Amino acid sequence: MRRSALVNILNPQLSVFCLALLPPFLSGGPATATAEMMGLGAVFMGLTFGVFVAYGHFEAAARDLIAGSEAAMRWLNRSFAAIFALLARRLALERA
Repeated sequence: MRRSALVNILNPQLSVFCLALLPPFLSGGPATATAEMMGLGAVFMGLTFGVFVAYGHFEAAARDLIAGSEAAMRWLNRSFAAIFALLARRLALERA
C-alpha cells in the first residue's frame, strides 16, 4: 500500500492534469486562487474516490456472481487452458 501511494504521489500525470484543467474554472482573483485550487482539487478527489468505490462494489458483485457459478468457472478454466496451450504452441514453433 505504501508503494502504491508513493507511485501515485510521484506520478506527474495527475499534477499536469490538474494544472491544465482546473485554472480555467478559477475566478481570476490572485488572493483566492490557492483556496479555489484546493477546493476544486478536493472536489476532484472526492469524485474520484466515489467512482473507485463504485468500481469496487461492481467488481465484488461480478466476482461473487462468477466465482459462485460452477459453469462460469469451468468455462474460464477451459478458456485459460486453451489460451496457454496456444501460447505454448506459438513459443514452441518460434524460431530463435
